Amino acid sequence: MRFFKKIIKFAFMLSFVITLGVIGLYFYAISLPKIDINNINNITIYDNKNEIVFNGNGSKEWISIDEISNYLIDATISTEDKRFYNHPGFDFFRIAKSIYINISNKSLSEGASTITQQLARNLFSNFDKTWERKLKEAWYAFRLEIDYSKDEILEAYLNTINYGNGVLGIENASYYYFNKSAKDLTLSEASMLAGIPQSPSNYSPLVNLELAKKRQKVVLSSMVSNGDISKEDMNRAYNTNLDYVGRIN
Repeated sequence: MRFFKKIIKFAFMLSFVITLGVIGLYFYAISLPKIDINNINNITIYDNKNEIVFNGNGSKEWISIDEISNYLIDATISTEDKRFYNHPGFDFFRIAKSIYINISNKSLSEGASTITQQLARNLFSNFDKTWERKLKEAWYAFRLEIDYSKDEILEAYLNTINYGNGVLGIENASYYYFNKSAKDLTLSEASMLAGIPQSPSNYSPLVNLELAKKRQKVVLSSMVSNGDISKEDMNRAYNTNLDYVGRIN
């Protein structure tokens, strides 16, 4: 009984210290200048294996989230971060799940980055695969959640991620692949584009159509599981033949 009480006391003290730490970080973060995500020049893009696929300035057409197809938004959230609107920038359930899977598989194949973390990594991290870089990513993700609303974070994410073939941002990608604005994307087109960022060098339909279609099926299935579309919508979108332009006019 005495040992059990010591455990409870230790857990309480640890929780108290962590809470004080978070509060301290919060007040420190709000004292800093607001991060200007609309004017970040240098962009570093990583794929799902944490390999750098792009670093530079990039020409990106920034558009409002209201100008982006709901299909693309739903497809992105369903695939990349289902609890995006319900977590503080870190999905602790997803982190715990990825740790369990990685330990079970004896690998580091399962990632746990939220959309906020991915944005922080793409905009502010350096090339080094170190704990320092991971802590920097976490710090900027924390600050982004304080400085911006969820919609603003999602808007920045969609305007800066890599859609393959050197194309950055959803508006550029929409014109590059389908010669139309992001607001006009169909479910079939949106689900194809939403699947690319996880591994742009593999999932671009202009690089490997077979892999791109498999990834599209994963995206559509996630949307069904999330209640965004029906199975009939999924099958119809998957079986739609898409015509690709492959250039920005």
